[in-house]
Amino acid sequence: MTNDSEFTYEYSQPSAYRFSLDSVYLAKKVAKLYRTKNIEWDKLKVLDLCSGCGVIGFEFLFFSPECRALDFIEVQASYLPHFKANQKGILPLLQKKSLESEFHLMNFLQFSKKHPDKRYGLILCNPPYFFQGEGILSPSEFKNRCRFFLDASFQELIQFIVNHLDENGEAYILVRPGSHHGKNILNLSHQYLQQDTLHGGLFSCDIVDNVRGTDVLCISHKAPII
Repeated sequence: MTNDSEFTYEYSQPSAYRFSLDSVYLAKKVAKLYRTKNIEWDKLKVLDLCSGCGVIGFEFLFFSPECRALDFIEVQASYLPHFKANQKGILPLLQKKSLESEFHLMNFLQFSKKHPDKRYGLILCNPPYFFQGEGILSPSEFKNRCRFFLDASFQELIQFIVNHLDENGEAYILVRPGSHHGKNILNLSHQYLQQDTLHGGLFSCDIVDNVRGTDVLCISHKAPII
């Protein structure tokens, strides 16, 4: 552990693309919110979606010691050794008696096909911020997949989330407003949820917070509050 007020652990991560404090702050904010709720922690299953080296999930575990089940989904194999290093380093320090946890190295669309009935009470997500065509691609495929929706679209991300939230589940997603590229992420999210005929308009969404200039989009079965 470190004494740095921003970090609880010195995370291993790729030198080519380092996570920002947005991820740390999101985990802390949601963990603080969930400490005020009447949570049945033995039943709550959490997912760190687009997890990278696992920082959001591990930070949430640190600030939510009651959490007993947390999975990770990440598409890029370059993150796997860093995730394993972080898992090996931080979990013993958390002194958890039991933790159900899996790292799924796959596109979240593949996950849906493999685990169509898997549901989570809480999904935390820091996805790519940019749509295809919104900037100049890097020579590095790794960096491009971190920054741009290349493996799936933002609409498919929203659909995945509503497909895998349980009855009272919530998702908190870091998003850029999109005004510089002529779009409104909140309006798009509303539009995608309205087009979701499978769930019959059961989900609502709203911007519930802002983290260092990045919005926090909440998708839930009820009016989101943070």
